Amino acid sequence: MKLSTKGRYGTRFMVRLALAGKGTTCTLKEIARDEDISEKYLWQIARGLRDAGFIHAAPGAHGGYRLARDPASLTLGDILAALEGEIALVDCGSRPAACRRSSDCVARLVWHEVTQKFRAILDDIRLADLVERYRALHPGQTSDYAI
Repeated sequence: MKLSTKGRYGTRFMVRLALAGKGTTCTLKEIARDEDISEKYLWQIARGLRDAGFIHAAPGAHGGYRLARDPASLTLGDILAALEGEIALVDCGSRPAACRRSSDCVARLVWHEVTQKFRAILDDIRLADLVERYRALHPGQTSDYAI
């Protein structure tokens, strides 16, 4: 399984907003520039995160985006599910009807187990944890938030 750029960039976007601090609004332009991501593509990602209720959009000339929830309440699993959809190694793991052999396939059971464990790991990593990891890698850094 390989995450798309939507999931990877969306995670960076959320970390950036969390680093900015509670209630701080960041523009797409500045995040796109600092993260070297297309502003148009970042807008699509932001829309998905906004629709999931993870961020607020502030309209206007001085508008931008800010977190809608505490970073401790959001997990990497939440973010990826909002952007990538269902996280599964194979379709038949969560939808047995996707394969005519699912009722007698031992591999399906293994893929399902691996998917469950992978999801548990993602759900155990909070956005606040990612911020802590970032700060540990960049001690004393306050202005250049490239992730």
